[in-house]
Amino acid sequence: MSTSIPEGGTPPQPAENDNKGGQSGNYTPPASQADLDRIVAERLSRERAKFADYDDLKTKAEKLAEIEASQLSEAEKTAARIAALEAENQGFKTKEQVSGWKKQVSEETGVPAAALKGSSLEELQAHAEALKPLIAAAAPPEPPAPPAGPTVPGEGGTPPAGVAQLTAADLKSMTPEQINKARREGRFNKLLGV
Repeated sequence: MSTSIPEGGTPPQPAENDNKGGQSGNYTPPASQADLDRIVAERLSRERAKFADYDDLKTKAEKLAEIEASQLSEAEKTAARIAALEAENQGFKTKEQVSGWKKQVSEETGVPAAALKGSSLEELQAHAEALKPLIAAAAPPEPPAPPAGPTVPGEGGTPPAGVAQLTAADLKSMTPEQINKARREGRFNKLLGV
């Protein structure tokens, strides 16, 4: 930037505000170090006043972050609890379904439901088919038919006609062997209400 000197030979004088760095006309440079320290302290004081509530805001922000974290934790806990309950519910449904299939296969095959193992209808049916021959082989033989003769009370049938019935007084004087023999012969049927 070049300045031209007027023909009179005197350079132009700067405007009064040019040396004051854009300050108003009442600026005075600090005369001593103490003045400079005072000016800097005032400036720092004004700046600190702008951020006076910073610590309070910082504390509040930390508390808010803690609350949000705890709420998030609670939400995560709730979500985990819901997932566990849903899994437990599904387990109960599966167990109930398998129990129903066991009952169905047991009715169809004659294999006891308690003996069946498997988690699907097909597995239960295959296990029942494998167990059928084993159950048939292990089945006890039919009990023999009862011998013909006098009936014992409680075994059904009627005593032969004309069998003399005994009384409670007769019973008091009998031995255990005599009592058993009379019972087999049906002589206590009237006394026993048969």
